[in-house]
Amino acid sequence: MSLPEDLDDLFWQEVRQYEEEKNMPYVTSVERIGIKKGIQQGIQQGMLEEARDMLLELLEERFGVLSSSTVTQIKAIGQREVLKGLFKQALRVQSMDQFKELLLPKMSD
Repeated sequence: MSLPEDLDDLFWQEVRQYEEEKNMPYVTSVERIGIKKGIQQGIQQGMLEEARDMLLELLEERFGVLSSSTVTQIKAIGQREVLKGLFKQALRVQSMDQFKELLLPKMSD
């Protein structure tokens, strides 16, 4: 729905005046939806980064310094469930070579 131009201008002028008086910005429903989606994406990205970091820490603890290619491969994984599965496998494997064998198929997913 749209207002005639003169009424639209008057409406937004009153909104700006109200915002200034109350020191409270008006947020449209579209902006609220965008903010909510942005927050959700940020949370998901944070969880993904945390899963990567935990996997890398576990591997370093078990097998020592990791090669840059291994770190790059793990940082390229964009699915939390894949990282979770690799974390469990990292607990079970006997060597870094065994883990690398598991990592290669995940890179093609």
